[in-house]
Amino acid sequence: MDTNVRNNFEQKAFVSDLKQYKIITALLTACHVYFLIASIIFHLKYMLIINIFSVIFYLVSFPLLNSDRNKLKIYAMITLAEIMSHVFLAACILGWENGFQTWLFGLLVTFMFPFIVPDRTRRESVIGSIVMTSLVMIEYGLLYYVTHFLTVPFRDYLPSGVATFLGIDNAVITFFSIALCGFQYTKQMEFKYSQLHNMADFDQLTGLGNRYYMNDILTEYEGQGKKKNEYSVAMLDIDFFKSINDTYGHDNGDKVLVEIANILSSKSTDSIKAGRWGGEEFLIVSGNEVKYSDFKDFMEKIRQEISEKIFTFNNKAVHCTVSIGVSHSHKGISPKDVIKKADDNLYIAKESGRNRLVA
Repeated sequence: MDTNVRNNFEQKAFVSDLKQYKIITALLTACHVYFLIASIIFHLKYMLIINIFSVIFYLVSFPLLNSDRNKLKIYAMITLAEIMSHVFLAACILGWENGFQTWLFGLLVTFMFPFIVPDRTRRESVIGSIVMTSLVMIEYGLLYYVTHFLTVPFRDYLPSGVATFLGIDNAVITFFSIALCGFQYTKQMEFKYSQLHNMADFDQLTGLGNRYYMNDILTEYEGQGKKKNEYSVAMLDIDFFKSINDTYGHDNGDKVLVEIANILSSKSTDSIKAGRWGGEEFLIVSGNEVKYSDFKDFMEKIRQEISEKIFTFNNKAVHCTVSIGVSHSHKGISPKDVIKKADDNLYIAKESGRNRLVA
């Protein structure tokens, strides 16, 4: 995969990750505000202190959620430390029956996906997830031991009915976090699939469909051909493109490709689709909704528009032209043969002077 394409993909994935972190942070902050209010109502002095600390923590650390990947990694780690510390202290202060330890199951799910660790497809992130999963399991066992067999010197006490309600609350929060994690993970996988699909089917320079994409369209038309539906194909090639690259540089050559692609894209419809076939060649296809004569007229207008367009290279006005070969399907001919016929006509257009259409 091209380095620029890979970096572009990773940047888009990072932006998606960053959005999910902001959502998670907002929800965690809301949970702590909820418990802070409950602490005030029920006069839980120790819980009040740790919830004030947690709310301040998220408000202060929120600026780490920016475009810096390293800062995001730091934020992820300190957030996990805050959650695990909060769970441990809350369970010790209120007791096992209040259910704060169930939050650890939500963390286990995030590590097992793994979801919360940035760059999770890399080996070090997978190892990090295994380590964190082990730490969560150790904390769960340690909490059980401390709350059942040791006397904790700092305790807040709730009426039994309120304690039961809080236990249910924590169970609901845990189930919700697991569901949210699964939902967000699914969304991220859909996002990554769409990005990979985009890279697989579309040319990264021009934005047009690439050879694979155009072959899929032709395969679809071939299926329609069995029902006696027909289609047309045009092969468009930029005249003297090598000379443009050699004279004005490859950057300006790329500009020509992009500008011609923009023209083709602006003229495309549901019935007429254009793609970059390779190099300076473009393939344009139309379904049976467009008559062959109309398709030839359409391509001739494209040729004229490109020949009239002025490109500016190094403060110099330059005209570019294209040659076009057009062909039409008929019963018993394959898409490969239709393309070959268009390519043969393109060769004739080149040999007979360029800047013309041959059908």
